[in-house]
Amino acid sequence: MPAEIATLKTGRGTLSRQEIYDLLRAEIIANALPPGRPSPEAQMAQRYGAGRSPLREALMRLAGEGLVRIIPQVGTFVAPLDLADIGQAHSVRSLLECAAAQACADTGGELAPRLDLIIAMQRVALQGEDFDALLRLDGEFHERIAVAGLGAMAWRVISQMRGHYLRVRNLLVPDPSNRSASVEHHARIAAAIAA
Repeated sequence: MPAEIATLKTGRGTLSRQEIYDLLRAEIIANALPPGRPSPEAQMAQRYGAGRSPLREALMRLAGEGLVRIIPQVGTFVAPLDLADIGQAHSVRSLLECAAAQACADTGGELAPRLDLIIAMQRVALQGEDFDALLRLDGEFHERIAVAGLGAMAWRVISQMRGHYLRVRNLLVPDPSNRSASVEHHARIAAAIAA
């Protein structure tokens, strides 16, 4: 992540609100900014080469997702992992993803060839131990199904819920065999949609 930040900072000066949000969210999800860590705005503004206003807007969005906590007169902190929040996020995500997959299957499986390609790329990433690519492709797999089945709004909700799940996964699932199981689970989902 720091290399990406350096590239963006040297590439063209100040980062946009969206870039700051994306970088902070990625660092929180990857646990590069661990739960409970204080995140002083002045230090973050300097680190990201950002003005305070775009930084605050990004932090407010992250607070809305439950990924940071803003305590007035105290500071901003990476939100701790909360089992109740994680459970609720998983339930909402599961309901939406199942409904989206069913909707895709009901339309005749037109999405299946694209899903098969994503799965093939996941297998290549897994063999090459490119876990960043594997995670990106995992997101693309779920996004394609959500958008095709229920629309872009469903994906926005799933994506927001997915942040909580990914934080836990990145802490608890370092074992590559579990990642392999995830790819095979995707293959079963794609086959069911195509059937």
